[in-house]
Amino acid sequence: MMTKLSMALLLLLLAISAAPALSQEVEAIPPTDDAYVMVDLSGSPAGAVLSALNTGRAPYLIAGYYFNESGEGEFVLNVAFLKFDLSGYEGITSAVLTLTVSDIVSRVPPVLQVYYVEDDSWTEETVTYNTAPPPGKLLGEVTIDGTGRVSLDLTGVASKDEVITIALICKQVQSPSSTITINSKEAESGGPLLIVKYERPQPIHIYLAALAAGIVIAIIAFTRLRRR
Repeated sequence: MMTKLSMALLLLLLAISAAPALSQEVEAIPPTDDAYVMVDLSGSPAGAVLSALNTGRAPYLIAGYYFNESGEGEFVLNVAFLKFDLSGYEGITSAVLTLTVSDIVSRVPPVLQVYYVEDDSWTEETVTYNTAPPPGKLLGEVTIDGTGRVSLDLTGVASKDEVITIALICKQVQSPSSTITINSKEAESGGPLLIVKYERPQPIHIYLAALAAGIVIAIIAFTRLRRR
């Protein structure tokens, strides 16, 4: 009798543990804000205008540097910023940034670097080089061999912060100019996305239904054991 009872209890415990408490979900999250800023590091008269320029409504983002080889000496630096709101997603297990590169200007393949930005207070409607938050830790980089989709893993920061800001910078390579143009969220298609995998608690009625089914199976098994 004890053996049968023990087996029935084991079946009941297995039924309870088998009831799914979490579901695996995947979401493609667009940025809430994106823009690029620019500055002329050569000190030309146009520098003040560029530093105060806002590009929040542009259908593209530019990361890179541009040197005017005509002899006038302008050296323009472009930095792109993206902000993602992850406040509704708990238990993130994976986060991959995907971007669509639409144009490249460089004598060699450019290298896109992604930096973590601690300050999330900026908005795409107002950000300029003069007001942009400073980039912080380097999160990773990817060599851009041509136009199309590129990806970079951001799980480390996405699993910790509810709102994340990243900066895109073009690494200096063996080219006097190296710029990468990327579709922004205002583009007709191919905008930036953060592909997030996360665990979401099952609705209580689904969990209880699965639990009840397991208990019924355990009771039926126990009844059959007693008849033997």
